[in-house]
Amino acid sequence: MFGFMAVMKVVGVNNASKFCGKLARFVGPKTPLSNRARRNLEISFPEKSSQEITEIITDMWENLGRTFGEYPHLDRFDAYSGTGRITTKGGEIVDQIQTDGVGGIFFSGHFANWEVLPLSVSGRGLKGAEVYRAANNPYVDQWILRQRSENVFPTQVPKGAKGAKKLIEVMKANEHICMLIDQKMNDGISVPFMGREAMTAPAAAQLALKYKCPLIPVAIERTNGAHFEIEVHPPVTFDPTGRRSEDIEALTTKLNEWLEQQIRKTPSQWLWLHNRWPKT
Repeated sequence: MFGFMAVMKVVGVNNASKFCGKLARFVGPKTPLSNRARRNLEISFPEKSSQEITEIITDMWENLGRTFGEYPHLDRFDAYSGTGRITTKGGEIVDQIQTDGVGGIFFSGHFANWEVLPLSVSGRGLKGAEVYRAANNPYVDQWILRQRSENVFPTQVPKGAKGAKKLIEVMKANEHICMLIDQKMNDGISVPFMGREAMTAPAAAQLALKYKCPLIPVAIERTNGAHFEIEVHPPVTFDPTGRRSEDIEALTTKLNEWLEQQIRKTPSQWLWLHNRWPKT
């Protein structure tokens, strides 16, 4: 893998993205994982034909391949440079969060190349941490962590109990967190997502309610090849009742609703490979 990535680094970001996208577009739909993607899509879009779902799956694999090919080039991405690689809307919202005296939680899902999410924060000079899920292979995990910490966000915090203490430190310091909130969490809470109940991590809602900090949605869209549009949305509005469990459930549901809107907008740019819904 490391030799392959070295080659991808040499050929440049556009060629690496294009090659890996084409490779994944050809190979991905033939793998068993595509069966899970198809099932998830049939659950979420019962109105779509088999051919439409096949096209979404094929495009999803291309997007995933492009994301893989772009890893050695994370140093080429800048959310605010104006070079044309990334166009960012809502930078003024990030600036407001920076000056309000409390930390903020910037969240999104596995859209387009999700690794560019923290650039909307770090590119404005905000300090804090990025939450990540460790790769199964420890060598691959260390390589990816190095790419992220050197080129995207310096502080990386693993999901789960191991990283919980660090997240609390970040919140108490009125710094900021970037996190993807669309994966299944078996010991999470069951709330609606894409029309069905789904076990969902409540951490974003829990932290926001505990530390009275804003939750800022960030949309990411691949516009053309290795080019993206990031849009930082205004903070989620929510009026807590003071009943902790009910508030966490209601706020988590609201975050899922935002994710669903983004998924339905560009379904081929979301990662449908997660085991998101229980089999029935």
